[in-house]
Amino acid sequence: MTGAPGNYSFSGCTALEHIFLPKFTLSGTYSFNGCTKLLTAVFPCNGISAVAMGGNTFRGCSKLTSVDIGNVT
Repeated sequence: MTGAPGNYSFSGCTALEHIFLPKFTLSGTYSFNGCTKLLTAVFPCNGISAVAMGGNTFRGCSKLTSVDIGNVT
């Protein structure tokens, strides 16, 4: 996926364990809400000037241990 996950785009994806979105710059509200098996989220945004995440992006992701957004300048 390139671009931005919209509102509720992956909400309730209970099988999702890892996210890697190399061209990520923003996400809508509740994008990964209720992804109960999600462990890691990697957004290697190296060299971009801004990253924005909507409200409650990771709400209910009770197993989430790591969110890496790289080097935002």
